[in-house]
Amino acid sequence: MFPFIRFVLVAKLKLLVLKDGLLLDDREYLLNGATTIGRSENSSIKIDLPGVSRCHCTIVRLTSKKSKNIEYSVIDGCYQGRSLKKSTNGILLNNEPCESSYLVHGD
Repeated sequence: MFPFIRFVLVAKLKLLVLKDGLLLDDREYLLNGATTIGRSENSSIKIDLPGVSRCHCTIVRLTSKKSKNIEYSVIDGCYQGRSLKKSTNGILLNNEPCESSYLVHGD
């Protein structure tokens, strides 16, 4: 079974990695600009598990110019230059396949 990754957004990203119902990791990470997650050594957050693609997903921090609110979005894969390289395994957000989405607390 593939690992399950849950994002909990506060001021930082709390990344929960579960596999077969067992908690494997629950660290917090600061997000700046674009944060990549995957098995690659080049990933901002490295998760070395089967089912996690080398370039699994990217979390982008967005700041509204008008309201100064900070929002986050997740994108399937990673940018290499100007092109998006989608992950091999795809991502699920709330148990649904997802290519990109804004994130809210508990996703």
